[in-house]
Amino acid sequence: MKRLLTLLLLVSLNALALDHHMMTITNDNDDEILKFVVETDEQNTELQAMIKKIYDGSMSYQGRDIYEAQSVLSTGAVLTEMDGKKVVILKVSSNFNLKTGGIVTLNYLYNGITGSRRNYQFTMSRSGDTWKVTKGGRRVDKLHFVTNKKPIIGTIGIKEIKSY
Repeated sequence: MKRLLTLLLLVSLNALALDHHMMTITNDNDDEILKFVVETDEQNTELQAMIKKIYDGSMSYQGRDIYEAQSVLSTGAVLTEMDGKKVVILKVSSNFNLKTGGIVTLNYLYNGITGSRRNYQFTMSRSGDTWKVTKGGRRVDKLHFVTNKKPIIGTIGIKEIKSY
């Protein structure tokens, strides 16, 4: 009985939040596929969390990382870390609004040897009951990370981020 009540509570809490698929993220280094999702409150008025869902190449679910919206607003979120280096950091602009969106920056490691980083910016906005990602006025459904490779050394960072 106790398990049933716990299950019902978990199901009812999940029913209060709404998930909105924003984009799919791939790379040329492995077959990992990421689904970037935002979660809003039950009235669909305010962003509550940003979620990275992880899948392997056969689309088998591998897990997820949840980034609470208030935390992202204040400090950003490390989306990818490798060998103790923050490879991709998600940051939002100072005027980002949890009800309407704003500018989002992916700060990424371009060269792990020199420590140089680059930025990729896009807009995340609410449009009626849905959320969307745009760049230069064009809808973005997919990002593809192209690795920065050097002979003998191998991968040293991310060369560029392409949007589709």
